[in-house]
Amino acid sequence: MLEKNLQKRMSGLLKKNGWFVRKVEAVGNAGLPDLLLLRDGEVTFVEVKTTQGRLSARQVLVIDEINRSGGRALVWYGLGDCVAFIEGGGI
Repeated sequence: MLEKNLQKRMSGLLKKNGWFVRKVEAVGNAGLPDLLLLRDGEVTFVEVKTTQGRLSARQVLVIDEINRSGGRALVWYGLGDCVAFIEGGGI
């Protein structure tokens, strides 16, 4: 499955479970995660990868910067990671 299609499926699941979800348009800001999630005052950025996907060096850098700055950025490899996030209450 293409990452684009995976993002759409994840967005649908998240919205059904009460999450505000937006696709991040990173024009001129390479490395920003794909999705922005918000629920109960908690903001989470998610980089979506297929189960065989790999992060670019820039993505690793940006995700680390977000997390070091007190934000939360995750990488999900496949739909299973999204489902686990939902079932875990967004933790």
